[in-house]
Amino acid sequence: MSNQQRAIILGLAVVMVVSACGSSTPGVAATLTPTAPTASPAAAQRTPSSGPSAAPSGGASPRHLHATVDLVFSGWRAAAAKGTAGACLLTPLPDGSQGFLFNASSSDYPALGTGVMIQEVAGHAAILNWFIGSGIGYTNRGGAAITVSTDHLTATLDLDLLPVHSQATVAPGPEHAKGTVTCA
Repeated sequence: MSNQQRAIILGLAVVMVVSACGSSTPGVAATLTPTAPTASPAAAQRTPSSGPSAAPSGGASPRHLHATVDLVFSGWRAAAAKGTAGACLLTPLPDGSQGFLFNASSSDYPALGTGVMIQEVAGHAAILNWFIGSGIGYTNRGGAAITVSTDHLTATLDLDLLPVHSQATVAPGPEHAKGTVTCA
């Protein structure tokens, strides 16, 4: 297991423990709308607001970019995240190239839960971690990979998600995620 994989798993575990302490119960159907667009330069320069920061260190600094989000979650918790909220970065990968990273939290999309993270891990493939709350989350780790464009600016997904939950909580049902996140 690589150091990057260890960092992602550790970050996921920390977020899941923090989520388990929350008392929110996810709704059955939610439409996620951003609280405020991140079109201002100050908002575009902010750091990710949730999820683990598992980006490996490298020679270059992260590049903060504007996100355009069009994601639909279906299954147990049907939700749509559409807009320009969230943090979009190009972060250094171990080989020195820049990789895709997107984070959004409940302050970006209120009904999202704790947050969502899409991170390029290698070879134009990425993982998604969706932290709903109350110790419940979903990931594609161990399943189908998310495709990242050759310029590392767009993540495209259409895949089933696997439940991730604390030992005290059981994920209530299957989830599917479809859509794109584009950084510019």
